[in-house]
Amino acid sequence: MKLTAVFTALALSAFSVMGEDFFVDAAKGNDANDGSKEKPFKTINAALRAVKDKRGDTVTLRGGVYRERFMLDNKSGSDEKPLVIQGAEGERVIISGFVPITDWKKYKGDIYSAAVKQGDVKDLYVGLSQQRVSRWPFDGIMRKVGSADKATASFSDPDGIPQIPELREIAENPASARAFFYYSRGNFFGDRLLKGIDFAKKSMTIDANRWNNGLGNGKNDRYEVVNHVSLIKKPGEWAFAANPDGKSGTVYFWPVSRDDLKNAAYRSGGLFVIIGYAGRPTRNITVRNLEICGASGGGIFASGVDGFTLEKCVIHNNGGDGAATRRCKNITLRSNIVVNNGSSGISVTSTVGGVIEGNEVAYNQIDGVRFAGNISGRPGVEPYSSDLTLRRNYLHHHIYQSHPDNFQCFRGVNKMKIQDNVFLFGGQNTMAEENDTAEFSNNISAFTGAYTTIFGHNNSHNWLVKDNTVGMGGWGLFLTGGSKGDKFERNLFFAGALELPDDAVSKDNYFVPYAYITEVGRFKRKIYRDFADFAAACGDTGAKSGVVKFRNAPAAIGVSSMNDANTDSYIELRQNGPVARVTDFAVGDNIEINGDSVLRKVTKTDAKGIYFAPALPRRPWRDCLILNWKKSTDTAPDLRPVEGSEVKVGSNLDIGEFRRGELLKKGERTLPAMPEDVKAALPDPNNIVVPMYGY
Repeated sequence: MKLTAVFTALALSAFSVMGEDFFVDAAKGNDANDGSKEKPFKTINAALRAVKDKRGDTVTLRGGVYRERFMLDNKSGSDEKPLVIQGAEGERVIISGFVPITDWKKYKGDIYSAAVKQGDVKDLYVGLSQQRVSRWPFDGIMRKVGSADKATASFSDPDGIPQIPELREIAENPASARAFFYYSRGNFFGDRLLKGIDFAKKSMTIDANRWNNGLGNGKNDRYEVVNHVSLIKKPGEWAFAANPDGKSGTVYFWPVSRDDLKNAAYRSGGLFVIIGYAGRPTRNITVRNLEICGASGGGIFASGVDGFTLEKCVIHNNGGDGAATRRCKNITLRSNIVVNNGSSGISVTSTVGGVIEGNEVAYNQIDGVRFAGNISGRPGVEPYSSDLTLRRNYLHHHIYQSHPDNFQCFRGVNKMKIQDNVFLFGGQNTMAEENDTAEFSNNISAFTGAYTTIFGHNNSHNWLVKDNTVGMGGWGLFLTGGSKGDKFERNLFFAGALELPDDAVSKDNYFVPYAYITEVGRFKRKIYRDFADFAAACGDTGAKSGVVKFRNAPAAIGVSSMNDANTDSYIELRQNGPVARVTDFAVGDNIEINGDSVLRKVTKTDAKGIYFAPALPRRPWRDCLILNWKKSTDTAPDLRPVEGSEVKVGSNLDIGEFRRGELLKKGERTLPAMPEDVKAALPDPNNIVVPMYGY
């Protein structure tokens, strides 16, 4: 009897580990089926109702489009096997929040209108191509903000508000028009509903809710008026007027062709895929092989999960973060493509223990990858994050909205490793504050509008920075004022100024001549023009300096900030900071702007800027990074010193491998294939679609 009981227990244990397989087919399934391979469910939610807790079930979705939100918050995988939600191998499985817009009617001229019965439309797509919300000024140059008055919820235009027909129409009926702001003091964007225009007082009134006290306090605050039918002036532009209920309204659209009306849609659904809930412990969940897009909020969000894995997913065109975790433990985000989302690509908050590796994260509106602790900013509300590793990711092209960074960590992130990543084309490549104990090793970090790396706000300490190649930052390479306990070892620093805290340890670094800066007091810096003096001040007896020949690198980088002088064929260069001046560009040089891989020729220069051809698709909206390739026609950077070089420090990474998606295995692409329509809709960094809302 005892032996029989043992065998019975073993059999039950084996059964519980195996779990059960369920299948879903949006085209051929039926929710009245049993979910077997032969009789699949039609919806994901039906399958999730069928899975059992702590058994290790698998839900496999067949190829197709699933227009449904789903939440898994009350079931876990077993300790031996996770609960898996996956797309069928080799099939395209799309979880879509896009809602088609139908029943278009002629409104006026070339503009059509359609009633939307659900949702506040904040964006319009044709296929996967985001369309431009209507906006004024029509030349794309944001207007200056003068004074702002919180008591009256108004702001002034020091140049006066022109009484053009479009603005008079908005003054009579603002509908859902918004004021879109750039707050220069914080380097971020925001928006508010527009309530009225007073031409005589040169002012506009906005919704007072969530008034920002920074408005009007920055010397370069700017504004636009967006989202009104009167402002639609070109094909591809649109506007939305909400009904009083705030849940329906009318879309107005000037299509490029009539076919655009057949493919028009908007994002809906808020957060679309939710795994776990902070108050209900969930364990051992894996999501793989899915394409998640079209949510008005985030694409996928894991909350309170211990043991969450997200792998081989393509997450794109969501309104919020592409993928996010909060209050989780032991997460793995591996081999995902996260592109073109409205906020950050990957956000990890209040999470302990995690590896983010082998992902391509690019073209998101805010940051690429973000680690945060107590994001509330109020003591004790959220736990800190710790023991996180960012490894072998390709992070690029985060240069659009609010102080964008390829990687950012803030508000309590400890024991962090940033290893073997490629960071290219960011506002900054790395921004860190409120963190302690980090390793930054064997990374390539280059081509930024501001600093390549900031250890900021006097509260980012104990960094080990070793074996990195860092260069061509618009303001410099490392800004470390106030940090403590940092060590810099065996790094290759080129084309930029370096600032070190007075207690930093510098050992065996290689410096390409420029300006060597060390901070000797909180607000007092000493600039060393002589390398020997600098090395002596840093105590780096093994430091070397000299010219480095890379396998393929631009000769110089110029930067232009938001500038009214810029046009589609002329860019005025920043005249301060460690960046190229006009004299570093010559007629006939090949230049690349914002890493778009398009070569343009310098046709002329003046005292402040450069002219070039062919022209950009439109005048620059924000910062421009201008790489001067001189006579080279190869824009694929390779920042390894040439073979046989005496320089033996810095990163050994091959950027070409990262561009090909060979992130976790040499010679083999470890990322999923990017669908052709997703690839075709990736933002042109010189022709981005600015949304109606700001961050």
